[in-house]
Amino acid sequence: MASDPAALRLLAQEGNASAIATLLNQSFSRQGVRVQAKTVQNTLVIRLQSPTQLDAKTTVSRICRGLQTLQPELSLIHI
Repeated sequence: MASDPAALRLLAQEGNASAIATLLNQSFSRQGVRVQAKTVQNTLVIRLQSPTQLDAKTTVSRICRGLQTLQPELSLIHI
């Protein structure tokens, strides 16, 4: 995976699931949340693992804000 932040962001904007997961992992690292992402038939599937229960509304909202900023080239996103 690209170590350059600009290259990583570009990959994420292109819909690269690993790049998106890396950026989300950076965002959620303080909470101990681990993010996995994969693309299945042009659908981004995001899974989160956390040592504590997360508030679903807050977490999904946070992910959506990040994805709106990136605007990845994907037709559907499943969280």
